[in-house]
Amino acid sequence: MEFLGGLLAGNAEKFPDRIAAIHGENTMTYRQLNREADRLANSLRRIGLKKGDRVALLMKGGIEWLLVFYACQKLEAGLTLVHLRLMQEEMLRMVALTGAATLIYSSEYSQQAGYIAAQSHKGFRMIMHSPGECLPDGAYSFEMLMREDDCSDAQADMTGDEESIILFTSGTTSAAKGVVRTQRIMSAYASVLADKKSLEAGDTMLTPAPLYHATGICCVIKMLVNAGTLILLDHFDCEKVCAQIQRYRATQIALVPPASYQRLKASGYPEKYDLSSVKLAHVAAGKASQECFEDLFGMFCNAGVRLSWGSTEASNITELTLGRGDIKDNSRLLASVGKVNSVAELKLVDKDGNIVVGAGKGEAYVRSPLVFGGYLNAQELTERSFSDDWFDMEDIMYRDEEGYYYLLDRKRDVIKTGGENVYAQEVEQELLKNPSISECAVIGVPDRRYGEAIAAAIVLKNGCTLDGKGFISFCREVMPSFKKPTYWAFFDSLPKNDVGKVQKPKLRDRTELFTPIV
Repeated sequence: MEFLGGLLAGNAEKFPDRIAAIHGENTMTYRQLNREADRLANSLRRIGLKKGDRVALLMKGGIEWLLVFYACQKLEAGLTLVHLRLMQEEMLRMVALTGAATLIYSSEYSQQAGYIAAQSHKGFRMIMHSPGECLPDGAYSFEMLMREDDCSDAQADMTGDEESIILFTSGTTSAAKGVVRTQRIMSAYASVLADKKSLEAGDTMLTPAPLYHATGICCVIKMLVNAGTLILLDHFDCEKVCAQIQRYRATQIALVPPASYQRLKASGYPEKYDLSSVKLAHVAAGKASQECFEDLFGMFCNAGVRLSWGSTEASNITELTLGRGDIKDNSRLLASVGKVNSVAELKLVDKDGNIVVGAGKGEAYVRSPLVFGGYLNAQELTERSFSDDWFDMEDIMYRDEEGYYYLLDRKRDVIKTGGENVYAQEVEQELLKNPSISECAVIGVPDRRYGEAIAAAIVLKNGCTLDGKGFISFCREVMPSFKKPTYWAFFDSLPKNDVGKVQKPKLRDRTELFTPIV
């Protein structure tokens, strides 16, 4: 089994001059990336980092981020990936939860880093990336560490049980939870993402996805295992996305959330640049409308669409690639999350606790070497999340006769109304077919008659209107009566977390905004 540090060293040997990463005007080959990661790892070891330590990282994605990432893989130091858009108090909670004794940060996060250090134990180590800026007392300079002479092979011996990274769940329903991925898990993940054709071709992937999120990590590992080039953007910018695709002839793209593809199309920039090099666009399965797929194929004339489904705790479990013809010939698959990958098992359990055989729906449980071992410092929660060695994904899914899976809803988002279970995501997918609706989210609200009623939070497209009579008529055409929303509210934008997931608890806290549809 080859671990991440070994994969990087292997790429440096086999593809030394292939570009590994691009960020702005900065590029680095695999030979350079491996050498500089070794240099940083040896420097970190010299100032006291050792096997089993945890390091927190507060830095935007770029060349320096990758250097820290790979240095920690070589050192056997668990890398805590801190969400950059959180309040400093929540950042502190994350660092404290992991017990990290070292914080590496860029100068733009000096205030947050200072707050974390002030609340941490004596001996807390700070390393600041600060070209030309003054260091706080006691902090190490990232630039000085990168000037050390020792760039010898820093790879430590590993068994696979060592920590690779610590991610945090998105926290859309509760406080973010720490998820440890070991070297063995990351190696198995790399094997799922490996593609012989991609390796030979030397693919180039562009993404503005934050690297502290599972999608960003997926892009990093996918390009590593396939010796590809990773183009990193600081944020989603429609013109920069198109310009970089044209400049570097990018072959893959990953945007989050899926609605970003529609924003890209609406910007008009795809018509001004040559995007014909893109062969694959990555989309979170079950989250894109048919209009989104049409926009994708309209922008990227030579591309297929790769769908995947998983979680922070379980990585990617299913996958499916669709082509342009599938919109017409296999339109049902647009709502699918695909089939289970080669290293995972997925079972569905119905409401009576029975395993679903053949076609049917139920709660999804996963068993795989991709699944984490448990939540950080949360034994009781971990025990509730596993049934024997099966992890409860808390998703309700349907499996068809051909083995394709469909995400119906999150278990906690199922609406119980008038004796019926209604899957919010199913209703959302139908509502998005309305030409006036840009975004929507469906929740349950208290109702005297039914106990819980279906309510739609709606964002209208620019210049569009929607009246109650027209909306009711539309709903009658696309869904059965018991699934129709009976309350609604209009928003300029839906509350979302930093990776674009709608925060439904915030909508549930404002049920007074929803009024009956008349």
